[in-house]
Amino acid sequence: MKKVLLLLLILSTAVNGQVKQKSKAINTSGKLAGTITYDLTPLAPTKPDVGATIFIRQSDVIKESAQDVMANYMKAKMYTYLYSVEKNENDYKQLQLLNAETKEKLDALDNTTAEFLAKFKKDPKTIMTTTDQDGNYSVNLKSGRYEIIICSNNKSNKKSVTELNGMVYSYFIDIKANETTNRNHRFK
Repeated sequence: MKKVLLLLLILSTAVNGQVKQKSKAINTSGKLAGTITYDLTPLAPTKPDVGATIFIRQSDVIKESAQDVMANYMKAKMYTYLYSVEKNENDYKQLQLLNAETKEKLDALDNTTAEFLAKFKKDPKTIMTTTDQDGNYSVNLKSGRYEIIICSNNKSNKKSVTELNGMVYSYFIDIKANETTNRNHRFK
């Protein structure tokens, strides 16, 4: 009888240990939250970017990063501006490396970037949320690494196909279980 009780005690302890481990494994979600704002003009106060769209995709499904694509486009815009002002040979060489040394090539890079972002947004694995009347957003996500693209609803660049419908910002973030990760952005 003592052996049977001891065996039952050992089994119940083992089962309880497994149940506790399973309950820990079930709750693997965290939260991404933040506030998106924009400056109407440099002198005007910051306003909530009501209706800004946040696109979220787990980084293990990404073949090409939006951040990389955007970085090349933004560098090309910067070197185009610098070259137009200073006619510096180093700026021109940078434009050649980015394959954006002419207006046509810069426009092609702009279109390629816009197409990439459209594919990112339409991907069925992409999660989308929008900001509320205060510019706030919040979304529950599984633990993991994510790439985030934020598109302003109120601040745009009419000279760019990529940013025609709203300025764009991209970054990576890690979401941890049972934690809220805050990420704010201000479009200037």
